Amino acid sequence: KSKGKVLENVTFLSKQIKDLISDVNKVAELLCQMKVFAENLSMFDTEINAKIDKEVNSYKTQQDIMDFDQLTMILEKTEISFQLIHDHTCFIGQNWRTRREKMQKQDDLKNLCTLNAAKALSVYQDCALRFSKWIFLFDEAIKDMVAALRSFRSSTYIVRNDRIVYVEGESIAENVVRGYDTIWAYYYENEKGKISPSSLEANVGIIINCGTFSYAEMPHEFRFITGVTGTLETLAKLEKDVLENVYYVHKKTIMPSVFGRNISRTLLLMDATDSMASLLSAVKDTICTMFERASVILKEKKLCADAFQMQFAVYRDYDCKADGILQSSSWETNPSKLRSFMTNIHARGGDDYEEPIEIGLWHTVQQSEEPYGLSQIILIGDAPAKTSSAIARDRKATGGDSYWGKTKFINPTHYTKEMKKLKEKSIPIRAFYLHDDAKVIFKQIALETGGRCKSLDINSSEEKFSEEKQIKGRTAGQGDQGSYSMILHEQDLEKFHIDQTHIGHILKGKSFIARDINIIADTIHLSKTYHTLYDLLDDKRTELFKVQYEENKKYVEQAKQKHLISQKFLSNLLLENLDEIRKFLIEENREAERKLQSRTVCLMDATVSMSHLLHKCKNTVDIMFERASEILNDHKMKSDSVQIQFAVYRNYNSSHDKLLQSSPWESKPNNLRSFMNTTDVDGGWQNEAIEIGLWHANKENERETIT
Repeated sequence: KSKGKVLENVTFLSKQIKDLISDVNKVAELLCQMKVFAENLSMFDTEINAKIDKEVNSYKTQQDIMDFDQLTMILEKTEISFQLIHDHTCFIGQNWRTRREKMQKQDDLKNLCTLNAAKALSVYQDCALRFSKWIFLFDEAIKDMVAALRSFRSSTYIVRNDRIVYVEGESIAENVVRGYDTIWAYYYENEKGKISPSSLEANVGIIINCGTFSYAEMPHEFRFITGVTGTLETLAKLEKDVLENVYYVHKKTIMPSVFGRNISRTLLLMDATDSMASLLSAVKDTICTMFERASVILKEKKLCADAFQMQFAVYRDYDCKADGILQSSSWETNPSKLRSFMTNIHARGGDDYEEPIEIGLWHTVQQSEEPYGLSQIILIGDAPAKTSSAIARDRKATGGDSYWGKTKFINPTHYTKEMKKLKEKSIPIRAFYLHDDAKVIFKQIALETGGRCKSLDINSSEEKFSEEKQIKGRTAGQGDQGSYSMILHEQDLEKFHIDQTHIGHILKGKSFIARDINIIADTIHLSKTYHTLYDLLDDKRTELFKVQYEENKKYVEQAKQKHLISQKFLSNLLLENLDEIRKFLIEENREAERKLQSRTVCLMDATVSMSHLLHKCKNTVDIMFERASEILNDHKMKSDSVQIQFAVYRNYNSSHDKLLQSSPWESKPNNLRSFMNTTDVDGGWQNEAIEIGLWHANKENERETIT
């Protein structure tokens, strides 16, 4: 009878918890009362503790993460409640000191940053008067701002040239805004003095989403479409079918390009600071290929083998001092000797936005005054040249005149001064830049000296022929002659399932038969015999293209529906249909539910071997959100109470800004996919830097609990 009475009281307390679930203090009190029964009546403790577990698990499932954290913090205050935390599995393993600090920060944000707090401000009330019919957009934007303020530092960004910029592949993108994460980053860096007040004012504001448009649907709006015919000639059959059957392009005219010869005494001048580490490694691996190609051309033209000479030179920043700011090889006709020199050249230094191109150009001028002179210069870099004031500052910071006066760099110079000397000698500079930051300066250097300037894309092309065709077309001007070769980084071929064994067989003159592995059917069958390296590369890139093309087609269909809805919005704008405009903007700008039930970090290896899977992830992010929404609905939770962050880790042979990249926390698939579209594979060794990814996940959990 006494057992029944005790359990009846415990059941009554359980029922009260269900009725008062929104009152976290009351829930904590009732749980403690249940724990008192368990501690004092040991004969019933197993059953009572089971009921406590059930109620705590139920509370954790029904309430959001922050409410559960608050319950935990309240339960630390007394001995019996601390015993409850210690005994029950829902609480085991938590770092409560960290949690308390985190909860306090979150409470501060809750009190200071809410929609109601914003509505009390005079500036909000002014907006409400002026834009009374559109104030709902401000309300949703404020909710978005508050949410982003808690997590904006999770997104990886760089401060460069007084802007918040993002790494996209091998480039730095200055025109990207990742929601309010970017805007809060401007305020944060402004407080630290890294962003000027003028840049802050120019780059912050309220964001209004006006639809999602698909490039695949836009050609349907045009009556005529003109393409680059050299590229159209190389389209795969699948692409030609789309042109003819989807876009109704039937007529085409193929115009020839001109190729030929250009033999020269070439100085390869390269930026060798830290950000150029990957490309420097690739150049070392391909220098012999350059000589082999030159040898073929010389033989065809019946010229001596030593008619092609090359020197390799690198420049770094002033903090590398006189022995490191410039290094150069002797003039070589033997690729193995040049390769031996290059083996000892490593990337280092270069924390500045600008690099000392003037030092490299000064060296080329010295070489041009030697008896055999200089035919052409190939300049490769990713940063603009230093200004005169920056040169003076850096020389002063690294020893001043007392140091530099004892070196061969006695007098400071400027890139324009050295460029003028090369122009007078009619020595062209072929300039290749990796990032848009360097574009203006590199273009000026090339044009002034009679050379050419191009963006250098060091990613392996997954297209069938188009990039190869474009490379050919760039090697010679109209009516002139040129030659070309493709230099491929061996590591990048991993995405095409090509390894060193395949290449080795063909280079030794051995043909081999590739085998296709069907994982689903668990079978291996002979595929095709390859006799040349080109056949192998061409066939494998075609196979990859077909696979990715089918994946892209699925996403195009998904994007079409959103495109049509957004097009209808544009039509309503032209017709001034205010009711439909309001309805669309409300839906497009609705902020996600902030009673979050799930915060998930999707952590992925983004090295070269993961190319196929990364591509699939980009095309299925919408499906991932839809599935998460269905699961939440099944459990009677808000469908928009899920947040996902996409983060990628690589390896230590990637530059520091690519070792780890992470998106903002997102509840909208379109925003997450925008980030993922800019993410590409890079680097990789046998064992990847998963510790960097796990370190990031722990940091995110310290900011706000992840589930």
